[in-house]
Amino acid sequence: MSLENEERKESGLDKVAVYQRDFRLTFGTPWGQNVLMHLAGFCCAVESTVNGSGPVDANHVLIREGRRQAFMFIQKALSLTPDEMVGLFAGRQTRRRLETGDEND
Repeated sequence: MSLENEERKESGLDKVAVYQRDFRLTFGTPWGQNVLMHLAGFCCAVESTVNGSGPVDANHVLIREGRRQAFMFIQKALSLTPDEMVGLFAGRQTRRRLETGDEND
């Protein structure tokens, strides 16, 4: 982490911008996007948190919903579009440069 980011965090300035940049740096690489694709499946990002058959296990639903919320937090931090999300669910990396946050580069 750069000294500038550390100073910004300590001063309380732009905390949201700092963590969003950190998320883009983490998930902007091909390896990070592979992890993001795996997390999409593990975190129930595109499926119901309730099993379709049989009795509902409330604890199981709550665990799956917690995973889903964690993934939605990452999605929001990365500002992923619906098309990019569909691509991730299909196992494709996003073409947008997440590491800089600049879509025009």
